[in-house]
Amino acid sequence: MKKLFLIISVILLLSGCDGKEEIIQKHYQYDKVFTDNHRVEFDIYLENIGNSRKISNIIKKLIYDNKNFDNYILEIERRFLQHYDDYSLVQMTNPDGTEYFYSSYLNENYNIIYHDNSFVIIEYSDYYYYTGAAHGYFETFFHIIDIKNKKILELNEIINPIPDAVLKELINYYYGIDDFLRDNIWPPDSINIDQTGIELLWNIYSITPYVFGSVHIELTHEDAASFLTDKGKEIAKAVTQQ
Repeated sequence: MKKLFLIISVILLLSGCDGKEEIIQKHYQYDKVFTDNHRVEFDIYLENIGNSRKISNIIKKLIYDNKNFDNYILEIERRFLQHYDDYSLVQMTNPDGTEYFYSSYLNENYNIIYHDNSFVIIEYSDYYYYTGAAHGYFETFFHIIDIKNKKILELNEIINPIPDAVLKELINYYYGIDDFLRDNIWPPDSINIDQTGIELLWNIYSITPYVFGSVHIELTHEDAASFLTDKGKEIAKAVTQQ
């Protein structure tokens, strides 16, 4: 009996972190009416680290404005309403003569796609439509968090500029685009590092018209090595060795 108790104790000890989940998440899906006539449909997905209070608090501060999930949802609502104009005040009429108002939509996702004791990479994506607009808008950003320095790394802390001529050639090869909205292709809007390589991302309207969507260029680790900073190489090494 004493031996059995010891085995059970060891199993409980090895289970770690008192059974805490490695990743905690919460998915919010609801409708809400503002100013009596503006109906907004929200679809929000949030994640944080669940088995390290230190890392969880850093993410909470840097990503969620130091708010818990429920309070951060209210912040998302406030930001969304702050950026819409008077579309919701444009009154429409149904064929039968009844009046109605268009509704808006917001989808936001915060996904932890990599984490260790040194770095956390969070993929943020959103899609939103403001009532009366011609079309919706979507974008993606990668937040690479340096745990030791408790900060989201800037692009120039991870990678040095890649010549525009090289980027234009790659974009033309993969997308058939040779005409851009701006002369300088560098910098991208965001960067991600994973096991397969380095991803450079330009969101819609950044360098191309809406019809082309977002532009992604994937460089192998070997091709990107000469451009990565020491910090970038450190992240790449950690990600590829996981």
